Amino acid sequence: MPILTHPSLSAAVSKPQDAPKDLAPENILQLRFDHHGPVKSLLLLAALFHLAEFFICKFFFSQTSGPFFHPPVATAVAGQETFLYAHSIIRQYGTFALQLGLINFIVATNPPKFSRFVRLLVVIELCAAAFAFAQLWRSEVPAVAMWITGLWNLMIAAGLWLFAPKETLSLPSPAAERAAMGEFNLFGLRISGNVRYLVLKTSLLIVGLTWTLWAFGSTVFWQIGVAGISSTKGVEGDLVRAMGANDIVRNGQGLLLFAIGAVCLLASQRPAHFAAFVWFVMLQQGINFISAVIELSFGSIAWPQFFIVAGGQAAIALYFYLLLPRGEEQRLTQAAK
Repeated sequence: MPILTHPSLSAAVSKPQDAPKDLAPENILQLRFDHHGPVKSLLLLAALFHLAEFFICKFFFSQTSGPFFHPPVATAVAGQETFLYAHSIIRQYGTFALQLGLINFIVATNPPKFSRFVRLLVVIELCAAAFAFAQLWRSEVPAVAMWITGLWNLMIAAGLWLFAPKETLSLPSPAAERAAMGEFNLFGLRISGNVRYLVLKTSLLIVGLTWTLWAFGSTVFWQIGVAGISSTKGVEGDLVRAMGANDIVRNGQGLLLFAIGAVCLLASQRPAHFAAFVWFVMLQQGINFISAVIELSFGSIAWPQFFIVAGGQAAIALYFYLLLPRGEEQRLTQAAK
C-alpha cells in the first residue's frame, strides 16, 4: 500500500533526530515502536476496540441490540416481515466501527505524518465519550456499559492528546502534489498529473461530503431513511415511531459516519501526501461487500440489491485505484529516507 512522501518534509520537522522516516510502500504493515511508541500503542488499542465492536455487532447482534431497541422493529423484504431492523442496524454499526478501526491503524503507521488525524481522533473520542455519558440518565440503557464506553473513550482521547507528536510535518505544496501524481496512460488516453490531482482531490471531497450527509440522515433527517423501508404503511409508521424512540442507536451510528466523513474531508486537502487514505476508501468497498454478503444471508437485502451494491463497490474501488499517485512516487519515497 503506497504512502506518498515529499522530499522537503524532513526539513519541516522541529526535532529531526526524533522524527521517524516515512514508511516505504512495501513497509506500511511494519509498525516500529522506537519512535512515538505510546501514541502508536493507543491508536492500536483503539483499533482493536473497534475490531471487537465489529465482531460483537456482527455475530452477537441479537444480544447487543436487545437493550437499545423498543418494539416494533420488524421490517419487510418481498412483502413479508422477515427480519428485525434492530439486528440489521446493529450489524451495520459494526461495519462502520471496523472502518474507524482501520483509520486508527493507518494513523498508527506514522503519527508525525498523520498528526492532523491524531488531533481529529481526539475530537472523535471526546464526542463518543460525551455521547455515552449523555445516555446515563435513560433508565432503559445499561449504565455499566455506558460508563465503560465513556471512560474508555476519555482515556484514549487523553492519551492521544498527551502523547501526540510535538513535531508536525509541513504539507507539500499543491504544485509538488501535482508533480508527484505523474502522468497516467489509460487505454491509450494520456492523463496529466494536474488532471489526476484535481479529480482525486474532488473525489475524496465528494466521498467525505457523502458520509457527512449520511450522518445527518442518521441523526437529524432519520425519517427519510426509514420511509419506504417496509411493504405497508402501517409497518412503516411503526418503524418511524420505533426509530424515534431508538435515537441512541441512530445517533451512535451517525457519530461514526461523521467521523469517517471528517477523515475523508481532511485527506482531500493533500490527496497525494495522504495517499494511504485513498487505499482506505478502496478497502472500505471490500468491507462493505462483506457486510452486503452478511445482510444477504440474513435476508436484509435481496439478490438484485446485492448485485447492484457489489457492482458499485467494485467500480468505486477500481476508480480510486486508477487515481492512485504514481510517476515520481518511488523517487519521493527514496528521497525521504
